[in-house]
Amino acid sequence: SFETAVLVSAEVKMRADKCGLDCFLVGEKYIKGLGETQIAKQHHLQIDDVFRRINKVLQYSASGRDQREESYESWKSRNRFTRAVRGY
Repeated sequence: SFETAVLVSAEVKMRADKCGLDCFLVGEKYIKGLGETQIAKQHHLQIDDVFRRINKVLQYSASGRDQREESYESWKSRNRFTRAVRGY
């Protein structure tokens, strides 16, 4: 339903806002349409770091209701062994 979509969108935005620069990288990719290589060059990062950081934000944003109050930094430390998958 429309109401569910609005609630999910608000939840994802709330979680993404907790992610600092990593969330900015997600915006560079999905809002501006930049590739990971271009993002890495612009921000002086390794390409693998860009993939990892973007994927961590997406995983955190979709991590479920139980983690609603957990900070991004705390969640990342608990999930540090999750591998990022390149999308190409």
